[in-house]
Amino acid sequence: MAKKKTAKSSSKRKSAKRSTKKIRAVKRKPARSDKSKLRLSIRNLILFLILTVIFLAVYGFVTNEIYETLFGILSILFGFLSLAYLIALLVLLLLRGTKKSNK
Repeated sequence: MAKKKTAKSSSKRKSAKRSTKKIRAVKRKPARSDKSKLRLSIRNLILFLILTVIFLAVYGFVTNEIYETLFGILSILFGFLSLAYLIALLVLLLLRGTKKSNK
């Protein structure tokens, strides 16, 4: 026996079409440099500079080859991190300066 088509199947299709939602674009605020970001960058820069100097000093006094290599690598690592925070600080200051000049 052949089944008859019912009206329910067509109503299901219509309800499926109705349930789709449009995605709206979210408006974002422009990025800004806060005082907290500057303070964080300065604090981390000072911290890693101090650690670099400490490990360089220990590197000079250690006589064991293993410790000398360890402190040398650590001083280079912390030196690169302090350089990265210096660059981040300069970028934040540059953004802050251009923001003030545009007003």
